[in-house]
Amino acid sequence: MKREKQSGKSTAKFLGTILLCALLGGVAGYCAAANGDALENVLNQGKMLVQQLGIWWFLPGFVILFLGWVLYGKTKKLIAQTGEDDEVFQRCNRILGRCMLCSGGATPLFFIAITISFYSAETQNILWSMGLAIVYLTLLIVLEVKAVQRTKFIFPEKQGDPLSSRFQKDWYQSCDEAERQKMGQCSYRAFQATGKGFLLVMVGMCLLSCFQLVQPVWALVVGGLWLLQQMTYLWYANKV
Repeated sequence: MKREKQSGKSTAKFLGTILLCALLGGVAGYCAAANGDALENVLNQGKMLVQQLGIWWFLPGFVILFLGWVLYGKTKKLIAQTGEDDEVFQRCNRILGRCMLCSGGATPLFFIAITISFYSAETQNILWSMGLAIVYLTLLIVLEVKAVQRTKFIFPEKQGDPLSSRFQKDWYQSCDEAERQKMGQCSYRAFQATGKGFLLVMVGMCLLSCFQLVQPVWALVVGGLWLLQQMTYLWYANKV
């Protein structure tokens, strides 16, 4: 009986969510139809603003890289004491984790910046974009390599060359069961977040495409990435 009641509540909640989404979609579609020209102008102005920023798109990434290097510098005095003091060991490990967080965030920001700056740059400004890209990429790679090397110093059992294509596989194989379980939990959270993100973006593009405000190619790109995520997960989930 309890299971039937729970199943009924889940079904009602699901149907209520579907109806609410349909209602919100209808309202959004009506508003977009009633203000199609104004919405198109807003989108065009947003596109122009994105292009006008040009090389300034590198700035967020450089800020994150600067924070990463600051965090890396803080571990210089701590690294020698990690074998003697467990509290220092834990603190150094946390700082290195935040350092890798910065390098991980800086990587997609690099490709965003280089794509937009190259697209919007005039002929005389393309060299600035290329120069910033080289400096950015150098700082990013060196930071990642040094952070991994310092992590391997306090965890001697860790394996893998950060410049090798096998790095992630070798690193995973050198982790113990607790670390692998944590990786699985993190992967699940990332899967949930990206799945919801893909859904929201696709719904938004569906609404905008009704008024030809979004190019069909973007549906192929986003939908293709979403399909890749879903099929990769389901393939390995059902692999015997």
